[in-house]
Amino acid sequence: MIAREEAYHILTQVVVHKQYANLLLKNCKGDPVDMPLITRIVYGTLQHYRFLEYQWSDLISKRPPEEIVVLINLSVYQRYMMDKIPPYAIINEAVSIAKKNLKGQYAGLVNAILRQVLTRHSQPIILENKAEQIAIETSHPVWLVHMWRKQLGDEATEIICHKNNLTPPLYVRVNTLLSDLNEVMNTGLFTVSDELLGSLIAEPKVVKHDIFTSGKVIIQDENSQRVCVFADVKPGESVLDVCSAPGTKTVQLAAMMQNQGSILALDIHSHRIKLVEQLIEKSGATIISAKVVDATNLPQSIKEQLFDTVLIDAPCSGLGVLRRKPDIKMTIKPADLDEIQKLQESILNETSACVKVGGQLVYATCTINKKENQHQVQNFLSTHPQFELADQQQYLPHLSDGDGFYMAKLIRVR
Repeated sequence: MIAREEAYHILTQVVVHKQYANLLLKNCKGDPVDMPLITRIVYGTLQHYRFLEYQWSDLISKRPPEEIVVLINLSVYQRYMMDKIPPYAIINEAVSIAKKNLKGQYAGLVNAILRQVLTRHSQPIILENKAEQIAIETSHPVWLVHMWRKQLGDEATEIICHKNNLTPPLYVRVNTLLSDLNEVMNTGLFTVSDELLGSLIAEPKVVKHDIFTSGKVIIQDENSQRVCVFADVKPGESVLDVCSAPGTKTVQLAAMMQNQGSILALDIHSHRIKLVEQLIEKSGATIISAKVVDATNLPQSIKEQLFDTVLIDAPCSGLGVLRRKPDIKMTIKPADLDEIQKLQESILNETSACVKVGGQLVYATCTINKKENQHQVQNFLSTHPQFELADQQQYLPHLSDGDGFYMAKLIRVR
């Protein structure tokens, strides 16, 4: 009961008050023994939210308040997607939560709906509109399905939408400033995912092992690791890493540079710069300086500097990481993409002046949206003739098991 009630509170904060699930789970005060169950219910319910609601929406004439929708959905999730939980136990706990947290006024409705829906098989989704069917089956906004079908095609879109509801591997990389592959593999906690890249897949229990707590391995998605490899920085170079939090790419750059040279890491939020500083200390990197700076309005002291590499790990819609952050599906709106594109453009314009002639501007996102990626880069090049496109790569979730990422390398030629 306690675990499910905690999951209900977290889900309500996410769905109703637009909070972030990962942060709420991180700060959850529940019993550590209950955390796997709480986490599974929270992420599972968010991943399948529209599908779950479809299973009972035919039983009512008027949609209840969102707090009730949350409670019914998390209950239906347990029935259809978790094993060995009898319907009567799910119903009893849901009614108890309603009585305790919703003043009892909806307990009867919750009881009536769940008694009907939990004793029947899941409802098949058969709609004439293919995009709407995919959207409900996989709990994506229908506008997003339309956008991906237009940009990527029908088959890729359907695969990506279904894959977004699967649990991703726990990718890590070896922190070569403190360890090597042999020491890491000797723990027996890892398998090699990409030998050339050096990416590993870890067992979940690694987070309690000394190999992780000591900073010898760092959790980082496989395609996130590819961004720094793509940048191909060298020892002794100077790097400006804007929008650097939480610092995983920053410390990877330091390792690639063999802790020789300099990295200036920026982020607009002081609490996020603290995350960068914590990871810097943990990683053993000594060439990184972290500062709270708005990348759309650089101070003159930074504008006067020129760097071999400027990395823009740009704020984006996050449509490439929906497996890890399913709450994005609940909150993202088309208008948000327009605002994000304006922010990206501003950061590109402001920080590009810091690239020395012959240096590179590396632009990266963790999204699947050509307007934030290829079109954003083309628009920049059309107004900045001093840069030329050297390379660009798009990693899509249906073609690998990593997150969706885009990266472009722009060389300043004059």
